[in-house]
Amino acid sequence: MDPGLGFAVFLVKLIFVTLLIGWIPALIAKSKGRNFILWWIYGGGLFIVALIHAISIKNPAKSLEAKLSARDANLIIVAVIVVFAAGYFIFQEKPVEEKSTG
Repeated sequence: MDPGLGFAVFLVKLIFVTLLIGWIPALIAKSKGRNFILWWIYGGGLFIVALIHAISIKNPAKSLEAKLSARDANLIIVAVIVVFAAGYFIFQEKPVEEKSTG
């Protein structure tokens, strides 16, 4: 396989996983009344920072006692499962086939 092609495949996988992990802070921020697309970009670029930020921001429209709705919590759980499953299958090493001689 061409080394340049291997890097391109890795880059596509990395972009895919980055888009997936950006979904988690975006869902949390959306449940607090923030813009989903902006938080998705932010979460993809700086996942750990965006996740902490999304968890710590307050929802101005709700009281302090308000919690995530069951639907939002389920979406976040599904997003985490999808991200880890995708990462597992995408970055799983494929066995190298050996060519037999004669």
